Amino acid sequence: MEYSHVKKCVDEAFKGVAEDVLALLFRRGQELTFKQGDKIYAEGTVSDGTISILLAGELSFLKEGAVIGTTSDPVCFGEIVFYGAQKKRTATVQVSSKGATTLRLQIDQKELTSGVLSELGKLLATRAWITLVQDSKRNP
Repeated sequence: MEYSHVKKCVDEAFKGVAEDVLALLFRRGQELTFKQGDKIYAEGTVSDGTISILLAGELSFLKEGAVIGTTSDPVCFGEIVFYGAQKKRTATVQVSSKGATTLRLQIDQKELTSGVLSELGKLLATRAWITLVQDSKRNP
């Protein structure tokens, strides 16, 4: 995928994060392509230390087999695994369009609490908290 498109997606997924942090993430990224029905992350699996950004296509988010959301926007997903007590994926992320492309980022959790990625860690922690609160309201 073109550099300018990938950079735009990273910028959009991590609005407000400093340019040097975005550059570091961009360099660490691995572009992956998937076909319809592929599972990018599976609910209940142990963390592999990655988060991803959707670059193209559409994804469905499922809990216990039921769709709880979809997106075709360049969003970050998979971050909750870093903040949950069990360090397991809380939802399945599946490709719902003909295909999808993601940027997978390998992150050491310690980097999110100190050092250059701590700014990103705060952003991801906030997003994870919001998602967990939304899930608790959906499943009382």
